[in-house]
Amino acid sequence: AVIMMIKFGLLLAGFAVMCFANQNDVKLDGDNWKWVMENFSGFNLWTRNETFTITTDSDSTIMLSCKEIRVTKRKGNTCPEGKLTFNDGVSSTTYCGSQRNVEIHGKTSKMVVDYVIPKGLGGVFYCQGKAVRSPKS
Repeated sequence: AVIMMIKFGLLLAGFAVMCFANQNDVKLDGDNWKWVMENFSGFNLWTRNETFTITTDSDSTIMLSCKEIRVTKRKGNTCPEGKLTFNDGVSSTTYCGSQRNVEIHGKTSKMVVDYVIPKGLGGVFYCQGKAVRSPKS
């Protein structure tokens, strides 16, 4: 009975790992652009859920520049198949379909980017980020 409980526990743990997103932590320092999310090749699709937590110093905000965002979207639907959501704790913006040269200006020193994609689908997105210091008065 104990062996069966252990096997069941391992099965549940494995299922939980499959359902949750892969976690990526990125720290931005200074006014230099840094790759925070990248998969340049269309052959290298993001095919599983990903979460990127981007942070910087508490007296700075985050700026992201995404050269390209391509996430599966069927005609007429509003992002049910896959989406890329940027949330700075104050507001959030969601993208799907195809966009180029997207700029996101966060209002806080932390931004969480969630990529949700159903099994068997994929997307391409690559973004650089930098810390932006508020001018001192």
